[in-house]
Amino acid sequence: MQKTTLLFSFIALFLSQLNVTGAANFNGPRAYIDLSGPTPRGRGMSIMQDHDESPLRYQERNGIGWWEGSPFFYVSIDNFRFKQGRSPLIQIEIEYLDTGKDMLVLEYDSLDKRVNADSPRPGVWKRQLIARRTDYGRWETARFTIDDAFFDNRCNGGDFRIQSRGNIAIRRIEIRAADRSSQIEMAAIIEERNNEQNLVQPFTKTMDDVIAKMKPYDGPVVTDVDRSTVNGKVMAGYQGWFRAPGDGSGRGWVHWGGPGGFRPGSTSVDMWPDVSELDHDEKYATAFRHADGSTAYVFSSMNKKTVVRHFAWMKEAGIDGVFLQRFFAYLSDPIHVYGGYRVIENVREGANTHGRTWAMMYDFSGCRGDEEAFEVFKTEWMRLVDHMKIGRDPNDKAYQHHNGKPLVSLWGLFENRPNMPDFFLKVIDFLQNDPNYGGYSVKIGIENNWRTGESPEYDKIRKAVAKADIVSPWTPGRYRDLESAERFIRTRHIPDMEWANQNDVDFMPVLFPGFSWGNLKGTGFNAIPRLQGHFFWRQVYENINAGAQMIYLAMFDEVDEGTAFFKVSNDPPVGESPFLGYEGLPSDHYMWLAGKARKALNQQIPLVNTPPEREGVTLRPLEELIEAANVREPPHR
Repeated sequence: MQKTTLLFSFIALFLSQLNVTGAANFNGPRAYIDLSGPTPRGRGMSIMQDHDESPLRYQERNGIGWWEGSPFFYVSIDNFRFKQGRSPLIQIEIEYLDTGKDMLVLEYDSLDKRVNADSPRPGVWKRQLIARRTDYGRWETARFTIDDAFFDNRCNGGDFRIQSRGNIAIRRIEIRAADRSSQIEMAAIIEERNNEQNLVQPFTKTMDDVIAKMKPYDGPVVTDVDRSTVNGKVMAGYQGWFRAPGDGSGRGWVHWGGPGGFRPGSTSVDMWPDVSELDHDEKYATAFRHADGSTAYVFSSMNKKTVVRHFAWMKEAGIDGVFLQRFFAYLSDPIHVYGGYRVIENVREGANTHGRTWAMMYDFSGCRGDEEAFEVFKTEWMRLVDHMKIGRDPNDKAYQHHNGKPLVSLWGLFENRPNMPDFFLKVIDFLQNDPNYGGYSVKIGIENNWRTGESPEYDKIRKAVAKADIVSPWTPGRYRDLESAERFIRTRHIPDMEWANQNDVDFMPVLFPGFSWGNLKGTGFNAIPRLQGHFFWRQVYENINAGAQMIYLAMFDEVDEGTAFFKVSNDPPVGESPFLGYEGLPSDHYMWLAGKARKALNQQIPLVNTPPEREGVTLRPLEELIEAANVREPPHR
C-alpha cells in the first residue's frame, strides 16, 4: 500500500475515533467498588486481595480508609455486560492518593490485536496513563476513557491492573459503558484499527533468500577519509532500528510504538525526529498531530535515502562516524537478519558518500553466553564476512580500522550477566585469531566496576579487557548532573585510563547529552536534563582533561531513551504522549556540539568547561536551567 493511502487511512481513523469518543454518552451499564472500609463494597467489580504478584491490604488514617498495594493493584470485572468486548468504549474513574512523584498506569485486557501481536493472547497488557502523581498527599480523582476493553480475565487472572513504582492507594473505582450506538461505531473502528496489520506486507523470505541478497559494497567510494585509527575521533553509536509500515521490512512500526501500538498515548520515544528536510518518499505518516493539526511524520532506517542523509549531517557537524548496532537477540530470524543487512548497506553508502567511517558493533544483551550462543554469533559473523566482506571489502574505503586492523565492537560485558566473561573471551579470541574469519581489532563496551570488582568473574573481565584494543565503560544513567559527572569521571575514568595505559589498551569514554524514557517505561521523563548542552559539555571537558584520546557518543539516533544527537523537533506532536525538544536550541545543536568536542579533542579550539558560543544562539543562565530541571514532570497537554 502506498504511504499516501496509509496517511488517509490514519486520518480517517483518527477523526472517526474522535467523533465517537467525543460524542459518546456514558449512560450504559455501570460497575463500581467502594474501598473506603475494611470490607470492599460494590457491584460488578472486585479487587484481587490475595494476588500472588501484589497482595492488597486495608489501611486507615484519621478516619479515612483505603486499600493499597505495590507495585500492582489487580481488579476483576464481574458484570457480564463488560466482558469479552461487549462494551469496548468505557469511562473509568479512580480515586487515588497523590503520593510520590511517578505515574499511575492502567494495564488492561484489550481488543487491540496490535498489542503483543506475536503472543498467543494479542491485546493483553495494553497501557493507558491514569495520572501523574505530584506528591501533594491529597485524594484525587482521575477520569479517562478506553475504547477497546475486552475484559476476559487475561491479565494474570484479572481484567486490569494499576501499576506504579510506589504504593498505590485507592478508595473507589467506577466504570461506565457508553451508549449502545457509540459501542457499535467503536467496534467498527476497532476492526479497522486491527486491520492496520494488513498494511504491512507479510515477510516470506527464508534465511537462504536473505543470504542470497547479501553482497559486497558496490556504491560510491570515499577517497579522503582517515580510517586508520580511532585516536582523535568522535564516533557515535547508531541504532538503525527504526521501521515503519511500507518500508519493506515486513515489521510495521518498530521502536516507535508502545504496548498499544504507535498512536497518541502509546509510543516508546521521548523525542520526535526533525523530518523537515526529508523528502516525501522518506516520511511515514502517523496518527500523531502537531499543534496546528498537521500530520506528524517519522522515518525508517530501512530507507537508504534517510540514512545517507544522516551521514551528510555528520559531515556538516564534524562527527567522524558511527558504530552500527547489531543485536544478538535477532541474529537467527530471517526477518531481522534481512533488516539488519539492509541497514548495513545503507550505512556503508552513507559513510562512503560523505567521507565518514563506520564499524560493526554487537550488543549482546539477552545473550546466555553458552556454547549455543557462541555458535549463533560465529554463524552470523561468517555470513557477513563471506557475503558482505565486512572489514575486508576493498571497495568499502570507509570501514574503520585501529591498530592496523579492521575494528569490531562488542557491548555487554557485565559481571552480573551469566557466562558473559567467558563468552567475551571466546568471541575476542575468535575475532582476533581465527585463521579464516579473524584478524580484527576489538573494542568492548563494559560495566563501570570492571577495574575494581572483586570476584573470579571480574578477574576474567580484566583478562578480556587486557586482550582488547579499546575499552569503553558504559555511562548513561551513571551520573545525573554536572557535579556527579565531574566526580564520576575524576574518580573512575582517570584510574581506568591509567590501568588501560599500563596494559596497552586504549580508553574510549562514553558521553551522553541527557536521558529520558518516560514514554518507554511510564516514568523517568527528562530524568537527566540536558541543560542546553551544559551536561554534555562538562563530560567533554572532564574527559579530555583526564587524557581521553577518543570519544564515543551515546547515541546518534536514540530517541527511545532521549540520548539522541541528531536533529530533533522543537515542535513535536501534542496530545496524550509528551515529548521533549531541544529547549529551543536549533535542531542540529547537539551534532554541532559534538563537532566542537572533536575540535577540543584535537586541540583545535581552547578547552573550557562551558559550552562554546554559537552565533545566533543564546543559552539561558545555568542556575536558571538547573532550577527549571528540578521539575521533571512532562507538560500536561
